[in-house]
Formats: sequence, structure tokens, C-alpha cells
Amino acid sequence: KDSYEIVDIEDGERGMTYEKLFGRYLRDACSVRITDPYIRLDYQIRNLKNLLDLLVSTVDGCQVKLTTMYEKNDRYGLSEETQSRQLLAR
Repeated sequence: KDSYEIVDIEDGERGMTYEKLFGRYLRDACSVRITDPYIRLDYQIRNLKNLLDLLVSTVDGCQVKLTTMYEKNDRYGLSEETQSRQLLAR
């Protein structure tokens, strides 16, 4: 089984789901690490929730670790991590 695949997605293209993109890689996963320092906006949170929904429906007992940027970072400024985590908890 290939360990990676290149998928070209045109700007504004519709119909590309997380199942189509990642489904075959997630079926046997026991853990998933998501690193995205900028989970802030509604659509980003919605996309993350959609990915987590796919994990719940595809994999039994998969551990997920989400890494975001610290609340305050001298290089990048305020990340709004606390607000993002509150929105994710809903």
C-alpha cells in the first residue's frame, strides 16, 4: 500500500471529502497527530470537526492529539488558542 499520494485540488473545487483524501490511511490508524497552529476561524473548526467525525465513524479507539500554537508567542503574536479550544469543546 502506498504511504502517500499527491492529490491536486483546484481552488474552489467542491466534492473533495476527508473520506476521499484520508479514508484509506485512517482505517487502520491507532493514533493521529494533527498539527495546525491556526485553528481559529469557524470554517477551520468546522473542517477539524468533520475530520474528527470521520475518525469516530471509521476507527474504533483511535487516539487523537491536536497541537496548536501557544496562547502568546513572541514571534507570531496571539494565537487565540483558548478561544479555539472552547469552540471545539461545543
